[in-house]
Amino acid sequence: MNRTDARLSAQLMAIDIISQLLVSAAPETLGEQLTDQLRELTGAKTIVLMVYDQDLDQPVILSVSPKRRSTIFSAEELDCFCAGSPHDNLPLLVENFPDGLPGKAALSRAGVTAAARYHLIAGHETVGTLLLLDPPEIDRIEESDAIIHLLSPPIALALKNALAYRKIKRQANELESLVEERTMELLRKNAELQRAENLSRTILQSAREGFWLVDSRLRIVDVNDAYCTMSGFSRQELIGARIEDLDACDSKEEVAARANKLIESGSDRFESEHRRKDGSRFPVAVSVSYVPIDDGLYSVFINDITQRQRAEEALRHSEEQLRQSQKMEAVGQLAGGVAHDFNNILQVIEGYCSLLQTDRTLNQDQQAKVAEVIASAERAAQLTRGLLAYSRKQAMIMKREDLIEVIQQVHRFLSRIIGEDITFHSESVASELPVHADRGQIEQVLINLATNARDAMPSGGVFSVRSERVVLDDCFVDFHQHNVQPGTYALLTVSDTGAGIKKEHLEHIFEPFFTTKEVGKGTGLGMAIVYGIVKQHNGFINVYSEPGEGTTYRIYLPILDAGGNPLVEKSEVVSPQRGSETILVAEDDPAVRALVSQILTSYGYETILAENGEDAVEKFAAHQDRIRMVLMDVVMPKKNGREAFEEIKRLSPGTKALFSSGYTADFIENRGVSEEGIELVMKPIHPMELLRKIREMLDA
Repeated sequence: MNRTDARLSAQLMAIDIISQLLVSAAPETLGEQLTDQLRELTGAKTIVLMVYDQDLDQPVILSVSPKRRSTIFSAEELDCFCAGSPHDNLPLLVENFPDGLPGKAALSRAGVTAAARYHLIAGHETVGTLLLLDPPEIDRIEESDAIIHLLSPPIALALKNALAYRKIKRQANELESLVEERTMELLRKNAELQRAENLSRTILQSAREGFWLVDSRLRIVDVNDAYCTMSGFSRQELIGARIEDLDACDSKEEVAARANKLIESGSDRFESEHRRKDGSRFPVAVSVSYVPIDDGLYSVFINDITQRQRAEEALRHSEEQLRQSQKMEAVGQLAGGVAHDFNNILQVIEGYCSLLQTDRTLNQDQQAKVAEVIASAERAAQLTRGLLAYSRKQAMIMKREDLIEVIQQVHRFLSRIIGEDITFHSESVASELPVHADRGQIEQVLINLATNARDAMPSGGVFSVRSERVVLDDCFVDFHQHNVQPGTYALLTVSDTGAGIKKEHLEHIFEPFFTTKEVGKGTGLGMAIVYGIVKQHNGFINVYSEPGEGTTYRIYLPILDAGGNPLVEKSEVVSPQRGSETILVAEDDPAVRALVSQILTSYGYETILAENGEDAVEKFAAHQDRIRMVLMDVVMPKKNGREAFEEIKRLSPGTKALFSSGYTADFIENRGVSEEGIELVMKPIHPMELLRKIREMLDA
């Protein structure tokens, strides 16, 4: 091929290179194509294309043709060579380069003998460098140089565009990777949020507490199953509901005011009542917190406290029962503390008055006054027994009694209690009402009720007592919630037309020390004693009253069946028989000891007196051949009655003993004198009754 043809072929190849530059995009692809074609076009043994990487801020080898020579030198060595080379374009022999020129050693090591350098400039920017290593002979160098100068501008522009495209592509890839990474992170966080939301909803739905989520308009936007269950509404019915539609205590304005306070305080706890779907109400404890999200939300937890309130009410009832028991114990201790001394005093009063009654020198008026003293002493004794009965410390004298006869017996005394300005009606619709009772205690019930009736009717009125036989069935027991057995009862109805009792006072009327009377006009023990006596008789009492409508008490006592002990026919009271036996009287109270001695000696008996248990044993030992009977107090100094009697029995096993006491039943029991077969009389005892009992035991 002649030079003309070669030049034409080179020009055509240059045109082909330029056309390829116009369509090339990737720098690496462009570099490979460019170096391969330039090596073929120029005849150079090695073509190196270097570019400046702005991201790395240093030159890099983009392409080497042939590829096998790409590892014989580094970009840094070639860059140093290019920077130190004194000429551009024209090839220079490597051996003519200065020895200190950077990169000369690397070129020599690679066997390069000559090199030509061309800067690739696009506009005013150097895009890269083209190195021709071992270019062709001198006759072709000018032609190659012309071709390189022809191709340099489009090569520089193509490289600049390719590098820009690569940078944009890399940034796009980085951005795409970042977007993908952020998308995955968002998906992960969204999944975590979804799991957290599902967990929260599961917890809220499985919680026993009710839950609302309320928006700023104070409408429910979410609710759990627990609240649906406690309210009876469905979820669909509750979503969108207003708080005041469910809260039975607060109005719309009050709900709004509470919500505004929550914005400042952040949280609140309170109790209220909510409405169920059926219209009923139930108590709730509410815990609410303000959540500053969007326009503001309210997180509301709701507890149904019905069971808690019932438990609290039961606890209050138990505490009230405990206080009642403590009051009863206080009354018992009070009564027990004074019972002995008080009964001894009453024994002396009643005893001497009874002796006065036998004095024929007294006129009728004097006899009446003595009788009044005796009656008052007996009432005082009954009051003491009533207090002891209320506190379960009274030794009850229980026997078969006719309730009608008891009422008739106490009728005269009740008339004196209520006064002349109150009309007294007494009625019985049964011929006989046999009950197992302590007569004195039943009389005390009637006396206390009559006293209350008198105080309730200061301007007069009607006081009535009615007795009848009734049959209580299961319906009556269930309705009145009494722990009693159905059956036949004696019903004693005591009523008045007085001022009545307020509703809030009715539930306390039987409590000890509770009174609505003025200070100094009531002890608060009268109705408590009534209640205690009725309970000790296995009965129960109801009270019905309204202010201005009077008061009615209904007392139910079990009727004795036909197999019970027969009623004792009342016989004419006869004076006790006289005697001449010697009786040892052991009593630590001097007044009582002197009284008993006088009573006995006035009826012919001889007495030997002892002031304590030890003295009684000594006196008995000294006179045992004369003593037929021992009358001794239960509680005495040095030796109590039981201990003294045990020693007396060892001296004389057949000796008879009658014990007396003014102490309470539990106190006596602890002294061993409540056993079967032990004869015991309670102070105060009427002298005639004491004489009859002594005669009865001596004649037995």
